[in-house]
Amino acid sequence: LGPTYTVLVPDSTSLVYDLSSNAVIDGLSFGAGSVFRFTNGTGLTVNGPALIKGQIEATGDGSAFRAPANVTVLQNNPRLLAGNGGQIQVGASTFIWDYFNASATLLSAVGTNSIVDLKSVSSMAVSYGDSGSWTYSVNARTNGLLDLSGVVQLTGPTQDDWLEFNVDTGASLKFDSLRRMSGRTRFN
Repeated sequence: LGPTYTVLVPDSTSLVYDLSSNAVIDGLSFGAGSVFRFTNGTGLTVNGPALIKGQIEATGDGSAFRAPANVTVLQNNPRLLAGNGGQIQVGASTFIWDYFNASATLLSAVGTNSIVDLKSVSSMAVSYGDSGSWTYSVNARTNGLLDLSGVVQLTGPTQDDWLEFNVDTGASLKFDSLRRMSGRTRFN
């Protein structure tokens, strides 16, 4: 890996980042239904464009994924999960969760020093699913930080589905700029 590389990950692929040091790449295309795990205390930075359609997990102190460029796109069914000190930063301007027929955790920051930084996102839209009453969860727990401070417009699902924000004592969920909400959304 190096700063001139672009990494293309096909749909439905599972990867574990197991390099012994941090790396930087120029671009990333990450397929729908794919999972990329960072668990060994090192991380990956994408300096240029990133298309994220799957699940990124950063677990453990020092484990990190960063795609801070404003040309980053979160679409289809992106999931960003940070735990036990893991950190994720994405510079996208929108978060789009497409039609999905199952309950799912979309964003999660659980554990001390766990951070999901989406402060560049100005609109978040979550679609509905059929054939059931689905819950799409966003979690900040056990001293985790979920930064959605740039979100102005929040659109939850319709029909019988819910977009649910869960926060417990010690955790932080930032919504500093929120001005408009629509759809079925609840805060716990």
